[in-house]
Amino acid sequence: LCNQALQEGFARIYDKSLSKKLGSIIATHRMLWDGIGGAFDVDRAVNCKDIREFDDAITRVSFGFATVDDYYATCSSGNKIDKIKIPLLCIQAEDDPISLDAAIPRRAIEANPNCVLVTTPTGGHLGWTAGERGPFNAPWTDKGILEWLIFSSKVVGVRGQTETAGLGKRNDPMDENGLVAPEIVGVAAQGNGNTGELNSRQDRIAQW
Repeated sequence: LCNQALQEGFARIYDKSLSKKLGSIIATHRMLWDGIGGAFDVDRAVNCKDIREFDDAITRVSFGFATVDDYYATCSSGNKIDKIKIPLLCIQAEDDPISLDAAIPRRAIEANPNCVLVTTPTGGHLGWTAGERGPFNAPWTDKGILEWLIFSSKVVGVRGQTETAGLGKRNDPMDENGLVAPEIVGVAAQGNGNTGELNSRQDRIAQW
């Protein structure tokens, strides 16, 4: 979906610019490709008109994929959501012309309690401006991410300290699936100045 989006509307400017830069890099270091063999198409990469063409000429060959579509489908980050075992914050603008809202793996994120998805109606592609000096100021997401990291570090930071926290026999804040135990999240929240048990991901989002 995102590759198709790159070939439409405003995103075509980004697609053309990035593919031109990639082709220039290959041209500069062309001697490194001499005698490398395989199905690499260096000439096509140097003169590529879009990212898809570059990926077909270089990237998918580098990783052993038969087609560029196979490469895109297999390497999509959405395929890895269910394997995430540490807190992950995802921030996405719904009007991003490159990383489409329709491509967000919402069900996979919802199914993994270690993942939190925050979407905004606007923002474009990493365009969250903030303050009077925007867009030259740091985006507001910087502060939000920092707050999330501090909160998450308190959750993970109680590992090995659970017995002194009065949590009975449990001495590992992660359950058998590698997920943060609800009672551990509650202790971490109290240490962060919050009160009460955080027994669900929704509670954690609300506290954050």
